[in-house]
Amino acid sequence: MGNDAMTHRSCAHYLICLKERKTIQLLVAQFDVL
Repeated sequence: MGNDAMTHRSCAHYLICLKERKTIQLLVAQFDVL
């Protein structure tokens, strides 16, 4: 059970990192347009 909780936590962290990276890419794209 403990191992499953660790996997779930790392998965959530991975998704958050992906979301942050996509947001940064969108910001960079807006600056490129300017």
